[in-house]
Amino acid sequence: MGEQLAGEGDHGRYEFEPLLDPKYLVLGYLNEYLGRDLGQQSDDAMGVVGLTDPTPAEREQIVERFFVNEAHVVEGFCDGLRDWATIEGADFALDVIRSESGHTSVHSARATSAINVCYAESSLSGPFGRAEIHEGMFPEWEWRTPSKDCIDARFSYLMGCHRRFGNGVMFQFANASHKVDLLVWFLKQVGCPWTQVQTWNHTIPNLTRVHFEPTPTLARWLSIDEGWPSPRP
Repeated sequence: MGEQLAGEGDHGRYEFEPLLDPKYLVLGYLNEYLGRDLGQQSDDAMGVVGLTDPTPAEREQIVERFFVNEAHVVEGFCDGLRDWATIEGADFALDVIRSESGHTSVHSARATSAINVCYAESSLSGPFGRAEIHEGMFPEWEWRTPSKDCIDARFSYLMGCHRRFGNGVMFQFANASHKVDLLVWFLKQVGCPWTQVQTWNHTIPNLTRVHFEPTPTLARWLSIDEGWPSPRP
């Protein structure tokens, strides 16, 4: 995907607090199990077990689904959607539905459309015909060095990923290798001096863990405890 940009990992002079872009924060939260179906996913595509398949009308409303053990991240996801709507001068009219099984669905036809447009405009399909997040969806990603003078979509995306899929200096994803590729590339671009990817291809689903050593700015941004042990072996 290219060479790592100069950053804190190289000479430590990029000490700043990034600015948040809620649209890219929301994109970071998305599961992307086998990619995102722009016609909305069935349960198999989203990796959510124990729910009945939604009707076509319901699929237009479903923004994202969350597992039972992810209930704590739903509020942050909805806050990101509301902030995005405010910037756009829109009203996403979110409806949060919790099933008897404990799964949570966030519904909004307007929010679903806004997210899907981000994918449709870039038009990159994965092996299952579903849209995949990729670097072309991020403005000026290729040349921009991290800077306090502008909003950097990469930091916002990393924060969304970390809030849902992160734990300290590690991320874990299921059947989302394309999301892993983008995440690792962004970690390098913002100056992380070390990353390691572990993949389990013979499990169902396939699992991937990304270990990383954050820069001081990224550690603060992701609220990583200073006392967290080094991930390096």
